[in-house]
Amino acid sequence: MADSVSNENESAVAPDTQIDHTTSLAYWSSVAPNENGMLGGYGSLSRIDLQSSANFIAKIRRRSSVFPAGKQLLPRAVDCGAGIGRITQGLLAKVCDVVDLVEPVAQFVTSKSGEKITSINPT
Repeated sequence: MADSVSNENESAVAPDTQIDHTTSLAYWSSVAPNENGMLGGYGSLSRIDLQSSANFIAKIRRRSSVFPAGKQLLPRAVDCGAGIGRITQGLLAKVCDVVDLVEPVAQFVTSKSGEKITSINPT
């Protein structure tokens, strides 16, 4: 009985409250700002990851009446936890007019300084 009560109490705690932001930022600050670093040593998975993300966007657009699949670019996207901009540059800039990057680790953002990420239809 005591086990079921403790499990109920544990499940009542929102998972996001268990995140240690200081430890997370320390970890990501120690990672190299490149594909290999972003993917935990599995940089070779980048192409597969980008294709999976493209498939996900295509699936959502097939169900959308506002932004249906086709040649029309999406008006805007946000890449939260953008890292070095791998997903933005490899996918989002190709399917969106504007992409906003949000990244808390300064070294990732500065690794992109001087690079212009543009869409296939720059305005």
